[in-house]
This record gives sequence, structure tokens and C-alpha cells, in this order.
Amino acid sequence: MKKAIMSLILAALVICATALNVSAQAPNSIMYQGRLTNAAGDPITTATSVTFYIYAAASGGAPLFTSAQSVTPDANGVFTVELSPVSAAILDGSKRYLAIKVGADAEMTPRQLLTSAPYAYSSIVADNSITSAKILNGTIIGTDIAASTITGANIENSSLTNADISNEAGMPQGMTLAVLLLLHQQTSILIQP
Repeated sequence: MKKAIMSLILAALVICATALNVSAQAPNSIMYQGRLTNAAGDPITTATSVTFYIYAAASGGAPLFTSAQSVTPDANGVFTVELSPVSAAILDGSKRYLAIKVGADAEMTPRQLLTSAPYAYSSIVADNSITSAKILNGTIIGTDIAASTITGANIENSSLTNADISNEAGMPQGMTLAVLLLLHQQTSILIQP
């Protein structure tokens, strides 16, 4: 019985720690729109080879990302491309610069600084606290959590209630948080009430 209770406590800790570490996954692509013109300023409307580079500096250095694509602009020379996949290691919050090379021409200068869209930036700075209401039941299992990643410090005081525990499958009928805490105090695991 003690093993079952300890397993349940561990499962609750795992769920809480996972909730703390869940984050939204951003797409690994960048949409880019441009306009191609010839030296006279007239729009280019035929398929054209364009190479896109992402650098860590405004000038010099080796590209962190390269994508060569054929673009077919509209009647005004406007085209849209998706640069993908761009790894999260490249877009890690450091300044990054986009450079473009059209056909056999030299790479255009200056490079363009990549910045966040206002709503993307606001999602970073907003309080996006994860609550149990935001986690779909049954979506977090033990294998989703790395070993030894949950400690008593990861569980907010008063975050577990009798209702959280008494309705759990495999829990003895009538078992409450108070009983679990009492049993817990007799074990070597440290959880602050």
C-alpha cells in the first residue's frame, strides 16, 4: 500500500513538473515576401532563382541557414516564399540577419535584421502560466518526464487538494490529502505542504 501511495505522489509530482515545462511550439519556418525588379525598376515576372541566407552578423561571417528557391513573381514582381526548416538553434533570441542573392548577382546589401512580429513578442512577455485547465486529461504520461526532474520545490503550496487525490484510479476509497501528507511525513521524500 505504501508503494501505491508513493507511486501516486510521484505521478502527481511528475504531472506538476511537466505542466511547468510545457511550452508552445512555434513553426520552424519564416514567410518572406519581396519584389523583384530589373536595373530599370521594371518588375521581373518570370521564374527566377533566389537564394536566402541567415547570418549571425550584419556583415561578414558564414551563413547559419541557406535556402535556394525558384520564385515566380506576379505581374508586379511580388513573390512570397517559405523558408524552412529553420532550426530553433538558429532562432534562439540572438540577432539574426537575412541576406538575399538573386540569380548570379552578388548578395544584396545591407542584410535585413529579422525581428519579432508584435503579437509573437507579446506572447513571450505575457504571463502564459500553465494551469491544469489548459492541459488535456490523459496527455501527460510518465515517459514524458525525465527522471529526477520533480522535487517538492516544483509543487506550489496548496496546489493539490483532496479532490485531486481521492478521485484518482487505484487510490484506496476515502484516502485524502491529509492522510497522504501524514503518510508522506513518514517517508524520505520532501514535499512542503
